[in-house]
Amino acid sequence: MKILVTGFDLWSGVSINPSWENIKDLPTKVSGHTIKVAKISVVYSKIKNEMETLITNEKPDLIISFGLASSIQRPRVESYGWNWASNGSDAEGVNPNGRLNKEDNARVGYKTTFDYTQVQEWIKGSEFTSYASTDAGDFLCNANIFYSLQKLDKELLNTPYMFVHVPSETTMALDSQKKFVKLIIQKAVQELNQSLDWSTATSNDANSGGTTTTPTTPPDNGGTETTSIQIQKNLLNNVAPNDINVSSSSLNYRYTALQRADSGKYGFKGTFVNNNSNDVSMIISVDQIDSSEKTVTLKPGTNNVELTWNVDGASPSIYFSNTLRVKIENYNGITIKSSTLQFGKLV
Repeated sequence: MKILVTGFDLWSGVSINPSWENIKDLPTKVSGHTIKVAKISVVYSKIKNEMETLITNEKPDLIISFGLASSIQRPRVESYGWNWASNGSDAEGVNPNGRLNKEDNARVGYKTTFDYTQVQEWIKGSEFTSYASTDAGDFLCNANIFYSLQKLDKELLNTPYMFVHVPSETTMALDSQKKFVKLIIQKAVQELNQSLDWSTATSNDANSGGTTTTPTTPPDNGGTETTSIQIQKNLLNNVAPNDINVSSSSLNYRYTALQRADSGKYGFKGTFVNNNSNDVSMIISVDQIDSSEKTVTLKPGTNNVELTWNVDGASPSIYFSNTLRVKIENYNGITIKSSTLQFGKLV
């Protein structure tokens, strides 16, 4: 997996920008993953060109961008990038003072992949707190979000993207900020069903994996019957290559986004192994489908799960994240057979 991590350059007369200071010394290799760090200019036109070029050339599997908000007391997780700018001039004196994309068919905004609710789950039990935001401001950080997500949308790329504002170094010490940044990167990677251990970091890590090795599956002594639904085309696109042992209560699977014109019956199927002696409850939902949340009971042994939803054509919202979410509170002892996971329109 290639992880693109970005922060912002300095303003004239400013000696430190924590959004860059926190990431500039990240290792290039960790647990088989490649980390590419990039410093983004504090100029509107350059932000657009630099982010678009990075996405095209680096082809990242995950993008995490950081920006500075000197007025905040703790990290702030942004949920949207809006097609608007009016909060003063950039480092070259330019102030768009209006829409960033002035084309008639330009989107009003885009939603990021990982939201505050997920981040709260990630940092639960740690020393950190954060808070939610649906407004990244109308300056350079918002432009970064909007231009990045616009590029991904136009290229039909389902690359997960998130943006976090960090406080000034006088409000939150840099050492603490750097720990927070590493935690966020690690948890985001885990959300994509991969593993990341910072203790393995090197500049030339030759490992090619990053996924968790699956234990021997116990004999099938219960569970549901073999799945029967047939899916035309699997829309999931960030499934791990190997079976995984679940290590988080929340897993997210990106899929090719549904459009407003899409309608019909959609389904999910996959095999989950419950290595425990007791039943385990699992919740599966699809962001773009209204009232999609479904609860599944995983019996001890192998469970071949299948779920269906009716999509009426007006239901898929392009403003919702194209993410299928799996939540398992008591996840210890649960194995997912990655090769069996499918989501899409039924035959």
